[in-house]
Amino acid sequence: MKKIICLLLTLAMATCMFASCGSDPIATTPADETTAVTTEATTEATTEATTEATTEATTANPEEVDTTDGVVAHWTFSKIENGVIKDITGHGHDAEISGNPTIVEADGIKALQTAALGDHLMIPNSDELCFDKTESFTVSMRFKWDGSFPDNWVCPLNIGLMTKGDVLNYNYVGIWINTTGHCVIGQSNLDANACQNTTILANIDTEWHEIIFAQDGTSGIIEVFVDGEKSLETHAISTVSTMPIFIAYNGNSGDQGQMFGLIDDLIIYDNYIFA
Repeated sequence: MKKIICLLLTLAMATCMFASCGSDPIATTPADETTAVTTEATTEATTEATTEATTEATTANPEEVDTTDGVVAHWTFSKIENGVIKDITGHGHDAEISGNPTIVEADGIKALQTAALGDHLMIPNSDELCFDKTESFTVSMRFKWDGSFPDNWVCPLNIGLMTKGDVLNYNYVGIWINTTGHCVIGQSNLDANACQNTTILANIDTEWHEIIFAQDGTSGIIEVFVDGEKSLETHAISTVSTMPIFIAYNGNSGDQGQMFGLIDDLIIYDNYIFA
């Protein structure tokens, strides 16, 4: 009997030990959970690496057209050095200061301010800045006029026109603002022996404006864009001459065409970049 009781006690103790071990397993991560964690970490690392690589590739190889291609001269009007505004392309087409224009902070940018009669700039003539009517070129200018008329029509930009003096020249293109505040595009007539002025509907107020001339020598046209909107299409012209380029000044005589205001940017390209 004692043997039977001992046997029963032994079996009971063994059963309890087995049940205890089953209820307190060693802490382990299930296989599917481990896989999920590993997959998530790998995905995050791969995504981060892919994003970084894509960003670098996009930065290095942008899909947008590089509009700096063909730039022959560029003035940002942010600094006067030794009496000139530097051509930042390094091509040497520096704009010479006349009068007393100054660099000012305006609307969050640096710009050249012309505020007195005689304040203007002159860019010496260069073959690189002259184009025949069979050649393509683009000129982009950004300025802010103060709304005043110091003497006559205001002239933000005159490329080549000279109607007074010993040497006359009508191979030109330029921007004028008439006394009604409308933009006037001046250019050579077909025979290049007189001025052709076209008043466009764009009203030049006292805000910032960008005006672009884009000549396609192949098709024989020149287009004018005001603040991104096409405002004029007319015949191609030649700017070949010995005349300089005038900024904020007509260049004809005295203070004629004086513009009071701010000038922020002027770029000349040797191609038609808006094709």
